[in-house]
Amino acid sequence: MPTCALAEAWSKAPRRDRDALRVLRSLPVVVTLEFDTDAAHDVGLMLSRSRQHGALSAGHVTWCAQRRRGWPVVTGEPRALLAIDSTIEIDRLP
Repeated sequence: MPTCALAEAWSKAPRRDRDALRVLRSLPVVVTLEFDTDAAHDVGLMLSRSRQHGALSAGHVTWCAQRRRGWPVVTGEPRALLAIDSTIEIDRLP
C-alpha cells in the first residue's frame, strides 16, 4: 500500500469508513511502501513526463506498480493512474 494513497484515503474517507482503513493497514498481507527520497525523485519525473502535475498519490501508486512489485493496482478509480501509465495492470473494484 503506497503511503501517499493511504494518506489520500484517510483524507477522503467518511468517519464511518475509517475503521476499515485501520483494519486494512494492520493485515499481515499488506505491505506498506514509503514515499522516500528515491520515490519522490522518480515520481516527480514521471509526473512531469506525463504532464499529470499534482497527482501525487496517483503517481506514487503508479510508480509502485511499475517498479516495486509488478502487482496489479486495485482501485475503483483508474483514470488518473492510466493517464500516467496506460500499461499498468488494473484490478477494478465494483
